[in-house]
Amino acid sequence: AVTDSAATPITTELTVVASTSPASTALACTLGTWTMENDSFAAMWLAAASGEDLDGTLVSVNGSVAVEVDADGVWTSKYSDWGFTASADDVTVTMLVTGTDKSSGTFAQDGSFTFVDTGLNAVATMTVSADGVELPMPSVSGADSVFSGAGSYVCEGDTMTVSVDGNPGPIVMIRAA
Repeated sequence: AVTDSAATPITTELTVVASTSPASTALACTLGTWTMENDSFAAMWLAAASGEDLDGTLVSVNGSVAVEVDADGVWTSKYSDWGFTASADDVTVTMLVTGTDKSSGTFAQDGSFTFVDTGLNAVATMTVSADGVELPMPSVSGADSVFSGAGSYVCEGDTMTVSVDGNPGPIVMIRAA
């Protein structure tokens, strides 16, 4: 005969299996290698600058950002000489990011996610030119990754759009071939 106390371990065991299965950390549509769409990523940076009353125009976007989403919920962003140049009036800003950031978290069925940074090794360097005079800026490392925190995502075929709470705009990624 089965009693309530004998049924509890089965329920507990099933709960543990469900909470550690790959589907609970990364849904099938999110898995794989993605390439950030440069224009959406740069637009997010420019929107952040605009929020600081630093309106500008995007001049160019270079390099790439590859994102690997693993079944265990690890999100790895590899910046390969990714950067942009923006200008406003007589000021030009160039930013270059290299290195790798890692985050870990979960994607939920309802389109929400939560991620925390686990390894911040990307370095951002910037130069500012004002009225033709170059003003070097110190390199920045250890800042929160663009995927740190909570937010929402939408998978549509080979496109994933990620909106992180507090970021000024979404990041669009295309599934790598």
